[in-house]
Amino acid sequence: MGAVFRTIVVPLDGSAFSLQALPTALGLAGRARAAVHLVHVQEPPVSSMTLPGEPVLDPQLAMTLSAEMDRSLRELADRIRKRREVEVSTTIRYGRVAEAIARYAGEAGADLIVMTTHGRGGLSRFWLGSVADELSRIVDIPLLAVHPARRGPGLARQQRFRHVLAPLDGSDLAEQALAPAMATARLAKARVTLLRVVTPHMAIARPAPVTKVDRADLARQRREAEDYLRGVAERLRQEGVPVAARVVASGDPARAILNSARAGRADLIAMATHARGRLGRFLRGSVCDKVLRGASRTAVLLIRPHVAESDSTPRARS
Repeated sequence: MGAVFRTIVVPLDGSAFSLQALPTALGLAGRARAAVHLVHVQEPPVSSMTLPGEPVLDPQLAMTLSAEMDRSLRELADRIRKRREVEVSTTIRYGRVAEAIARYAGEAGADLIVMTTHGRGGLSRFWLGSVADELSRIVDIPLLAVHPARRGPGLARQQRFRHVLAPLDGSDLAEQALAPAMATARLAKARVTLLRVVTPHMAIARPAPVTKVDRADLARQRREAEDYLRGVAERLRQEGVPVAARVVASGDPARAILNSARAGRADLIAMATHARGRLGRFLRGSVCDKVLRGASRTAVLLIRPHVAESDSTPRARS
């Protein structure tokens, strides 16, 4: 559990929405003494004077937009330095947004990417929402997705997580989310709740051909899940972070995670993006996307785990 944040990348698309990731990024950077890299990706602009089906790149417009964004980023970095004791740098990259951000994060040796999930960039282009989803599929470092609030970013405003919810399915893949989750909790002095969602199975009642919840099977799943979470929690408590465990039964894991976050007032959900549970279900398709889109007031920390053949086997049934 030795995750440490030393370099944090913050993608900005030139919108006020994208700036709302800054209080979270700067708060973590200040406590971790990490450097913050502000990154803008300039997609090739297309001239408005084009023939149907024949887009034409406008190099002059590209230079103008790049110069304007470079000046804007430098001014923003200066404002941050006046308000925070954080090392800040700026850069502009070119090409496909998600790929360019991922490439830069690798070159910079970044440990974390922090970004808002919806924003509006130049030329009325929306890209932050789709970029967060695409980045979670291709980067090997944690991605912290922050949902925009109505109020402005406020560079001097402190943003601190107090309760981290970490859903697990019993696999080694899912547990790879724990290192960055615990690192964030230590920096924010937050408490952590481990969550396991078990799925009720239906049994045919006799003599009538009706179905009902197999309560014996559900009770067994609960016991196994509680034993599993108890062992994980005991291991994590040795790091000095308050850790609790909770088991819920639901046929809809995403809804159960979101409801648990709301009920427990969690302000951060940390989960692996490809953790696999029973019947080969992947959190990527069946759960993780729904949580990212449904957590309108809760930040989501996404971790794409390193897959080994043995990692996909759950330790206890989901």
